[in-house]
Amino acid sequence: MIYKDFEIKKEDNQYNIYNKFGDRSTKHSYKSAKEAKGVIDNVLLGELGSHRYMPCHFKHFIWNIMDKKTNSFLKDSNGNMIKFTNRSDCFSYCEKIQEKL
Repeated sequence: MIYKDFEIKKEDNQYNIYNKFGDRSTKHSYKSAKEAKGVIDNVLLGELGSHRYMPCHFKHFIWNIMDKKTNSFLKDSNGNMIKFTNRSDCFSYCEKIQEKL
C-alpha cells in the first residue's frame, strides 16, 4: 500500500515502512497499517520540518536541490530541473526557500 510517497508492506503479520527507493525508513515494525500511517504523518514527515530541502551534487559541475519529502529534485514552473553551476548559489537558494516554510 502506498501512502504519501512511502510504501507500507505487510511482512510476517507486521507492517514495515519503505521509502520510494525500497529502503526501510524505520527500524521498527508496526502492528497495523493505521499505526504505520501515524508514524509516517507524525515522525517521518514531521522530522523534515525546516530541513526539507537539501543541496546535492548532481553531475560534474552541476548542483541541484533535493526535496526530502518527495525524494525528488526541485523543478521550476516549466517542469525542468533547477540547476546551479556554482555551489554557493545552490546553498543560498536552498536557504532562501527553507525560510519560506
